[in-house]
Amino acid sequence: MAKVDTFTLQTTLYSDTRIPFQFRGNGLPAAPRGVELSVLLAWIEANISINGADPVSASITTGAPSVAIPAGKLLEKFVVIGAASGTFSLGTTVSGTDLFESEPYDTNGAVFVIEKYFKTAGNIYFSGFTGTLTVKLYYR
Repeated sequence: MAKVDTFTLQTTLYSDTRIPFQFRGNGLPAAPRGVELSVLLAWIEANISINGADPVSASITTGAPSVAIPAGKLLEKFVVIGAASGTFSLGTTVSGTDLFESEPYDTNGAVFVIEKYFKTAGNIYFSGFTGTLTVKLYYR
């Protein structure tokens, strides 16, 4: 019968940490964990980013209706939430409507899919609304 090594439980992870995983086979339970689960999850959250998973939030008003998009980003979708119902237009220029025109939004939030790539940094401009909009942008 082959010997199965047991390893000390890791409580700190570094970028070069190697975690041994072993299964003993023959219906026997797996060897003890190499790292505590809470430590592994904390390391993943601190070191791994899933592009586009976390939205960038912006507050848009009629006096400041633009949002900057970084270079090399693909704007995939955005959510518009208003203090009341209304409509808005969206463009790549001030008061532009080249992306969306007279789209409805409400207090529950409306989702819009766009897929616009920004090779260089740029802005999108909201117009045709009153008050303040909360916008959540999803890009990668």
